[in-house]
Amino acid sequence: MMKAILRCVIGLGLLLIWGTGSSGLARAEEQDVRLLSMSDREVTLEFTLPPFEMETVQGPDGMYQKICLDGWAKTSRVGYPELPLKAVLVQVPKEGAVEVQVLEDEHETLTNCRIYPVPRLGRSERGEPTTEFVKDADAYSASILYPEELATMGSRSVLRGTSVDRLEIHPFQWNAMTKELRCHKKMRIIIRFENPLYQLDDSL
Repeated sequence: MMKAILRCVIGLGLLLIWGTGSSGLARAEEQDVRLLSMSDREVTLEFTLPPFEMETVQGPDGMYQKICLDGWAKTSRVGYPELPLKAVLVQVPKEGAVEVQVLEDEHETLTNCRIYPVPRLGRSERGEPTTEFVKDADAYSASILYPEELATMGSRSVLRGTSVDRLEIHPFQWNAMTKELRCHKKMRIIIRFENPLYQLDDSL
């Protein structure tokens, strides 16, 4: 039993401390994801969107908005809307499917938003970093919310001997046709495991 409890505690530590963003590992006091419950078959989380700012920037074809959230990662597909995302590492079983689902969601919609696209990064002949404005025609004429999924799981990896998976939370969704930005202020998320997260040791 003690071995099972210990593994559960390890899982809590990964979940609450190991947040990944553009600036690396997030500090524990900056976490926007709270653990609600945990068992050997599922983990339930609560996400709360922190305050953010909208910056207006000039593009080659008009004005755009950028969403500013320090320490957060961003969508990376060149030419598509650049939107902040929250990423955390969650302990998962070594094998078996891992599924994520948003159970509850509170959101508000901002109008007349024109989100800046992800630029193409490069290097000049002198080795200096460069950015090139790129806008995907299909993405900026679509009448659906982007990204489509509010929460996704990445690929399983091993961190310090523990099997983990990257949970990405997308609290911002944008409709290019209507120019509406949906901001998800609070979400309750459940992660389900096909196999048990930890095994009880009956000998202890």
